[in-house]
Amino acid sequence: MKQFNNKTIGNGFTILEVLIATFVITVGLIATLLLINRTLIQASIFLPKLTAAYLAQEGIEIVRNIRDTNWVGGGVWNEGLVPSAVDCSTGCEADYTFIPSVSVLTPYNEGRYLNTDISGPYGYNPGGTATKFKRKITIESISSSTLRIIIRVEFEEREKIFSYTAQENLYKWR
Repeated sequence: MKQFNNKTIGNGFTILEVLIATFVITVGLIATLLLINRTLIQASIFLPKLTAAYLAQEGIEIVRNIRDTNWVGGGVWNEGLVPSAVDCSTGCEADYTFIPSVSVLTPYNEGRYLNTDISGPYGYNPGGTATKFKRKITIESISSSTLRIIIRVEFEEREKIFSYTAQENLYKWR
């Protein structure tokens, strides 16, 4: 009730308090929605990034497998890895095959994507389903007993190009 002697008008909210409360609640809701949206976008990109990391590691393992196959066969440890028939300083590609010691490096093709199928790993087999991943293998000779292997996997997601790079040195340790 109104009391004129104390100059108290009432116990209700003023329009300014209502506007400030509405503003605070609106800013909080918008921030929450933006956070949820950003989280969903990051979650959709996480799986391809993880796949790219695995494909880069697989590329290193393919090169290591070629080196080890050379040793087992009694050949030169870096045969097929140093610039010879294929120059990998500008880029190569390779994939696993099911026949032992057949994995070889071939010149990198910018427009070629890795394929996948139910029966095996990612590769360049013509019968597979094309993926969005490209893998480039670069080999640099550091010394007569050391090679630097750089694997770059690229993919496109949400109209942006993402890449993952892995690097390792291979040594003539035998």
